[in-house]
Amino acid sequence: MNIRKEELKTHLQEKGLPTTGTAKDLIRRAEENGICRKVTSAKVVEGWEGEAKGLLQVLWERGFIDATNLENYTMNGRQDAYGILIPDTSLKLLMANCVDFEEEESLFTGKRAE
Repeated sequence: MNIRKEELKTHLQEKGLPTTGTAKDLIRRAEENGICRKVTSAKVVEGWEGEAKGLLQVLWERGFIDATNLENYTMNGRQDAYGILIPDTSLKLLMANCVDFEEEESLFTGKRAE
């Protein structure tokens, strides 16, 4: 992104250079004196603050997930060569075995707010 004319004038003034003239004159003067006329800014990447956690995150925080083999985990789990479910790869089964989640009462009542 190009620098704004006012900012360019400020940079020129800091170096004791004239700040009069057209935008082209200012750009040329800045380039001749080593003043960059391009501005780079970091792109803001939104985080997860305030967002709901997924099963993988919750299970990882509780120590159920091996972070070196994340590809092994799926919602319903992986099957071995004989088609038998490998229970430790199912996020649903792992979460169902957490006693506090199993006994937790849902806040959802099934009724619509009026």
